[in-house]
Amino acid sequence: MAVLRDQGGSMDDVIALDRRISNQIDKGRGIRFSQEELDLLILIGAIDVVKAAATEAMKKRAEARHQEREARMAEREGFSPRARISRQATEAEIEAASRRARRAFGGRDK
Repeated sequence: MAVLRDQGGSMDDVIALDRRISNQIDKGRGIRFSQEELDLLILIGAIDVVKAAATEAMKKRAEARHQEREARMAEREGFSPRARISRQATEAEIEAASRRARRAFGGRDK
């Protein structure tokens, strides 16, 4: 913690800041930091921890979006007209469909 002393901070300042933050957490309230407190948070590396957590959260979000895009693309490919046809229609099915079409469009039924 020599860095703290070199930069004008002290162990007592860190302890006091910890108490202040802990009290606000216990009360369920927000907190505003003075410039000195922000400097202290930077000096002890707290901001680096926050940035690392934010980076990890952004990576997880990006991965989730990527997986969603992949799933949508696979779904679109899976529902292509060619993919729907999984077998050849039988003669009876073709004849029945043909009769329905002729009736629907006013053609002659055999």
